[in-house]
Amino acid sequence: MPFKSHISLSEKQIHKIILEHFPTEKTIRISEIEKSFVNPVYEFKLSNNESYILKVNNPEWPLKQTRELKAMTIAEKNTAIPLPRVIADQIIDDNYPFSYMILEKLPGKDLRAIVEQNLITKREFLSVVRKVGYHLGELHSITFDHFGDFCVKQENYSKKSSNYFWGNKFANWAACFKAFCYDMLNWVDRTSFPNYRKPLEWKINELSERIEEPNENGCFVHSDIQPTNILVKNGKVTGIIDFEWSYAGSPSFDFYLTKAGFYFSAFPSLAESKIITQLDLNQEEVHKELVAGYQTSYKKQLADLPDELLDFVWLLYMIGSWKWSISSSTPKEIIAYEKSIHELFSRVIS
Repeated sequence: MPFKSHISLSEKQIHKIILEHFPTEKTIRISEIEKSFVNPVYEFKLSNNESYILKVNNPEWPLKQTRELKAMTIAEKNTAIPLPRVIADQIIDDNYPFSYMILEKLPGKDLRAIVEQNLITKREFLSVVRKVGYHLGELHSITFDHFGDFCVKQENYSKKSSNYFWGNKFANWAACFKAFCYDMLNWVDRTSFPNYRKPLEWKINELSERIEEPNENGCFVHSDIQPTNILVKNGKVTGIIDFEWSYAGSPSFDFYLTKAGFYFSAFPSLAESKIITQLDLNQEEVHKELVAGYQTSYKKQLADLPDELLDFVWLLYMIGSWKWSISSSTPKEIIAYEKSIHELFSRVIS
């Protein structure tokens, strides 16, 4: 599995890409955005004082870049979400062994950084949460005649990639959810924690039979709206980014995951988010503002989801990316990570 750190770009390659699209400008600065988990991402500034984002697509998911561009086009047409302008969309060819995008850099910083640097008040933060809820409702108001991926498989789709979810469409949410869960369990690691995998497969089947969705059609879900993908400046939302994992899914499930993104620390921690503690917030306050914004743009009923669903999804993700995650972790972090997996498993499988 070629995770981000194994996709190397030389400084010469980066300069060549920039020069191709900005032949009359000099490059002032290039810096890698370390927070990016899957793709190598770089910010660069030119002599015209404009800054841009270079995002290199991970070859394990060759359709991911295509999906993100399609998702952004749909969102731009149907919502008021601030989105970056696409400068370039390069696919693999004889000149480039990788796909990439160049996007304009939106103003502001990600919400997690804004909080950590004490650049936002509690009142402003809750206002941001309400606005995010509104934009989430806008996305969920966009419907499709199916559930699943926006894109279908192409001939160059990696044989090593999971074929459970991405690249497929489903007639109903139950089938879509089941495939989504299997995809997470086998995301980039299909062998670790072998004794846990069979019980988790039984749990996937059980939850798939219990999961409900009152909406007949799939809706546009971002599936990764969390603080590092929300840009803020002066207490205002200036952008929502990283649409590469968008698909046609359940508004209830996506709302649930978005709310959880505000509550918990960055993956793979199980601790309460420092955002909550640093701003002296509680989960009820965040929930109230998210719902208030959401209900102004989305009027349909959401399903009641099983209480253990969040723990279950988090556990699948942790096991499915175990080898990937520990590759850049300290021994102490690995011990804590493994302990979290055992703790979650005991809660989910009882």
